[in-house]
Amino acid sequence: MRTTKTMIATTAAALLAVAGCQHKAAEATADRTPDEQTLNTLMVKTAYDQNERNAIIAERAIYGHHFRPASAELNNLGLRQVRILADAFHDQAVQVHVARADASDELYRRRLDAVRTAFADHGLDRSSLTLNDGQPDGSGIASDKVFRAYTADVNGTANSINQPDASAWSQPGSSSGGMSTGGTSNTRR
Repeated sequence: MRTTKTMIATTAAALLAVAGCQHKAAEATADRTPDEQTLNTLMVKTAYDQNERNAIIAERAIYGHHFRPASAELNNLGLRQVRILADAFHDQAVQVHVARADASDELYRRRLDAVRTAFADHGLDRSSLTLNDGQPDGSGIASDKVFRAYTADVNGTANSINQPDASAWSQPGSSSGGMSTGGTSNTRR
């Protein structure tokens, strides 16, 4: 009888100990939940990182500051550029602008070799990689469209940047009758 009571008491104590440990584990997990400020910070950082990644992919460029000074060795920023580009273009041909800047012929050749090697290290087939010293690529946008978009934003109008420019609307002999762009005036009275 005594052993039965001892066994029951031991079992009860063990169950209480396990329950207590589980309660502490649940509290520890609850304490690790990020607060609102941390979540907001992470969301903003994620959006920023994605925009930065998209810009790197659109521009497809490696500049002098992506190398260690007076060297053909890519620095951490250069390796990051290569990693992002290699991930984005892993299964297709890509042309990458490698800025010559003030590098000598020998240094520039070594930099091109370093960039090719870095892309190969990230799984990009060398035959699908073209390096040049031309202008960085990207779709870009005409400056008059940028100006119209900026003006529309400043004026609070909803003009599309794809509309023809206003000078085409009010040219002599046009049938538009001198149509306005619909924007508000910035003139102060």
